Amino acid sequence: MRKKVFVLMGVVAVGVSVLCGYTFANRVRLISSKVTTELGEPLVSKVEDFAKGDLREASVDLSQVDISNIGSYQAYIDTGKEKLAFTVCVNDTKAPEAKSNEGLTFETGELIVAKNLVTSISDKSSVTVVFEDGAESKSYDTAGTYTEKVAVTDASENKTIIEVTFVIVSDTIKPVLHGLKNRTVYIGETIEYLKSVTAIDNKDGDLTNKIEVDSTKVDLSKAGTYTVTYSVADSAGNTAKKNKKITVKKDKAPVLSGIKNRTVYVNGAIDYLKDVKAKDKRDGDLTDKIKVDSTEVNLSKAGTYTVTYSITDSAGNTTMKKATVYVKTKVTETSKPKSSSNNSSSSDTGSSSGGFKFFPGKPAGEDVNGDVAASGEKVGTW
Repeated sequence: MRKKVFVLMGVVAVGVSVLCGYTFANRVRLISSKVTTELGEPLVSKVEDFAKGDLREASVDLSQVDISNIGSYQAYIDTGKEKLAFTVCVNDTKAPEAKSNEGLTFETGELIVAKNLVTSISDKSSVTVVFEDGAESKSYDTAGTYTEKVAVTDASENKTIIEVTFVIVSDTIKPVLHGLKNRTVYIGETIEYLKSVTAIDNKDGDLTNKIEVDSTKVDLSKAGTYTVTYSVADSAGNTAKKNKKITVKKDKAPVLSGIKNRTVYVNGAIDYLKDVKAKDKRDGDLTDKIKVDSTEVNLSKAGTYTVTYSITDSAGNTTMKKATVYVKTKVTETSKPKSSSNNSSSSDTGSSSGGFKFFPGKPAGEDVNGDVAASGEKVGTW
């Protein structure tokens, strides 16, 4: 009987041991308390990748993990009875990928930027591209074939070195000057040599602010023809140079035309500016600027008077001309002359008609009413 009891107790013990072993073996346990993953790469989401044991009712919670940013994040295995916490570390350990940009040609003096020497750059974070010595750009003064190493580095200091070969050729194209022209000025005037002048280069672009002007041979105080030289150089040393003529003229006074002597009867009127014009080489038509000084003329009294015309241009040059004004008295007769035979002549010096006297023998230039016009022209009042 005692023997049976011992056997039964042994069986029970074995059963308990087996049951306990089974329970322990199937308890959910973490494979590791820390998991590492690469920045930007998809994160596995199967529970068996993070835990072992009886996972039939277990699930994984990765909701707090941000694979797009480097850092440490909390994650959980939910067994249904408890939550097992573990850490997910997002790291960036991969260097950027890039290819050399082959077949490039540059000119001497041209600025070569390192990032333009590589292509197809790929990385999960931002990158910087410089020459291996740290320079962002370089230029070369001598033509030839060159090989440079370019470093592509990401935000986590992962670095890729790319070797690039390119060709340097000489820049022989000169800049082009635009807007140059010969100029004409008068003595004493100034010249704005760079007005409307520009310079463009095939590589350097706008070089207008680099234009130099040599006007040392120009004398604006003396009439003559002079040469002014414009020049501009690009970064490769190509220089464009052009000469233009500067003509300095002696200023001339305006010209008055149409001025003439005039005849008028006492108390008559005169249009002094009729047919009078003024022109200037520089200012053009100055007719509306003509001044007339007729203060010496007395139209109420017969006599010979002087009228003065003047015109001044913008440079202060003045032209003056004088003309004569003849003021005459009308001749009248209170009685008619006596009749005479055909062979007889009147004792008067002339005959009258309508109260006006006509002269038998007219001097040259005398008009029909007795006025004598200047230069033979009829200019009086009638």
